[in-house]
Amino acid sequence: MGTEILPEVCFSPAPSSFDRPFRIHVQDRTFLIDAERKTQSCEISASNFALILRLSHKYQVLPVIDACQDFIKRTDLYVLSPDDILTLLMAAYEFHCKREVLVLLIRRLATEGNAVFARLKISRFLPAQDELSV
Repeated sequence: MGTEILPEVCFSPAPSSFDRPFRIHVQDRTFLIDAERKTQSCEISASNFALILRLSHKYQVLPVIDACQDFIKRTDLYVLSPDDILTLLMAAYEFHCKREVLVLLIRRLATEGNAVFARLKISRFLPAQDELSV
């Protein structure tokens, strides 16, 4: 398994590099994480992309972040629904994915018609503007 819980007596400092495996100390428990093995055993999909990207960004697990971006690059985005594409785009933007990933998602979303944009109600995700400049 890629993750194991270590006994409480095993508290060694986490390595400063991203060598594998590495430890994460959360509250009173220490987790041993093998990022390379986890990316091989965990399938990234449209449904778990945002969660995996958020956690890998939070804990700065660069190989998993790269795997998430590679998922977008190698996936046929035209088989995904506009709702899924919007969710992927919002997560990719929020967690600072590479420009090429954002471009792929925006281009896919741009193929949709006005009716789809009205249904998605994208404006609810945009920040409110207090004043409009004329």
